[in-house]
Amino acid sequence: EMFSYEEGCLSVPDFYDDVERPARVKIRYLNYKGEQIEEDCDGLYAVCISTRWIISKAFCLSTTSRA
Repeated sequence: EMFSYEEGCLSVPDFYDDVERPARVKIRYLNYKGEQIEEDCDGLYAVCISTRWIISKAFCLSTTSRA
């Protein structure tokens, strides 16, 4: 299931468009104590998580392609 949400870009002021993102995501991470946490996210929280994931992947790809 996908969720449509109007998003903007900090690099391009006043530009917004509807973007589809997953309505639900499952994330797994380590907290500050090193404990593994797993969460089911939905709604706007899922949109934020998936957006951050895409930006992180793009950043990693752009920095590794320069090596």
